Amino acid sequence: MWKLKNCAETVREELNNDDESGGSTGSETWLRTLNGHLGRQVWQFHPELGTPEELQQIEDARRGFSGRRFEKRHSSDLLMRIQFAKENPSFSTVPQIKVQDTEELTKEAVTITLQRAINFYSTIQAHDGHWPGDYGGPMFLIPGLVLGVYEWSGNNPLPPEIWLFPYLLPCHPGRMWCHCRMVYLPMSYLYGKRFVGPITSTIRSLRKELYTVPYHEIDWNEARNICAKEDLYYPHPLVQDILWGSLYYAYEPVFMRWPAKRLREKALQTVMQHIHYEDENTRYICIGPVNKVLNMLCCWVEDPNSEAFKLHLPRIFDYLWIAEDGMKMQGYNGSQSWDTSFAIQAIISTNIAEEYGATLRKAHDYIKDSQVLEDCPGDLNFWYRHISKGAWPFSTADHGWPISDCTAEGLKAVLLLSTFPSETVGKSLDVKRLYDAVNVILSLQNTDGGFATYELTRSYQWLELINPAETFGDIVIDYP
Repeated sequence: MWKLKNCAETVREELNNDDESGGSTGSETWLRTLNGHLGRQVWQFHPELGTPEELQQIEDARRGFSGRRFEKRHSSDLLMRIQFAKENPSFSTVPQIKVQDTEELTKEAVTITLQRAINFYSTIQAHDGHWPGDYGGPMFLIPGLVLGVYEWSGNNPLPPEIWLFPYLLPCHPGRMWCHCRMVYLPMSYLYGKRFVGPITSTIRSLRKELYTVPYHEIDWNEARNICAKEDLYYPHPLVQDILWGSLYYAYEPVFMRWPAKRLREKALQTVMQHIHYEDENTRYICIGPVNKVLNMLCCWVEDPNSEAFKLHLPRIFDYLWIAEDGMKMQGYNGSQSWDTSFAIQAIISTNIAEEYGATLRKAHDYIKDSQVLEDCPGDLNFWYRHISKGAWPFSTADHGWPISDCTAEGLKAVLLLSTFPSETVGKSLDVKRLYDAVNVILSLQNTDGGFATYELTRSYQWLELINPAETFGDIVIDYP
């Protein structure tokens, strides 16, 4: 039976298991944290757990989703709700009030309905104060990468040397939107290395299964610009065809050979330097699931026995979520801070918040403990990073990337809670930390008055002309 564990609980169990066995599983050794892993959501499988009735309840939930999957495509997090209902039975059930269209809506009916809603919501609050939930990303995030079932010559070039260009160039990756930049970073390393895993019998079998022609007869040059019409959200403009063709035929053959190959080696070293910086400053969670698995692969390519690779491994579980529709990879390591900020605001807006002091106190603690307290180390300009002290991330403090709207919502939540007695909702956030939050929000205001997301807009909209992703638009720069 699968069980959702909060962070502190998971690490505590690992330590206990080590004590009992006299050895070490190693998991806790390779986990870094700023605040005791608050907000970390990890699903674990325990074959001994679950009564026959509970297991049947889970199976019914799975079958129910399967039967309605074309009508209701998203899960309802029933596995989590079943677990939390059992763990938090103390919330009383308020009788449901149904109001007909022709009936007058009374204050009593509204109050009882709100009480039912908040009672239910309180039952699915985690022990550390946040609200766990499914943040499943596109399903293409699940498959394995760079396996040996597709040739690098079938990709348009991703030269790592661009990281050595002067920053004043508008096309420098340091000027790109952080998500775009952080995917290009490891991809350029793997492309520059032309890394391919071992060609095993399984890989050879996959090569036969995946293609309608023999693998050795595929025209990889033609494959560079082929995309299924169902996925072609952003067709490449002519300027891209010219650019990629020039890089493919003229640039890459030169940089694959000496002496230009020496510059490539320098570029690859620079790229790995930035990969390690990103890993260390997100506690190996990384900004998102795509660059997380790619960064992890780069660390393995650099050194399969490295500490960096070992630090990556336990963070895989931060991105996996289980529900009645199966296992999926999340589009982030969760939406913990974002959801908690809105939950606080929603509960306070009901005017019956005083009844839910325990729920608000836990949520308040989570928000306070999730604020980023320090900027990333070193010269932020060198690492293309913005200030982050005082910000709230989308998920957890360990993730740490500052976001303007997440910071605004977190600030609003703690300001609203500061109007309640500390005996009810806990001590208010220190004024200095409120100042830091306002400071980071204002620092993200562009010259046109709008606010960027993670960083100030650093380049021009025309840079979208070189957006290589057929499935996404408007991803190259950070827009207001």
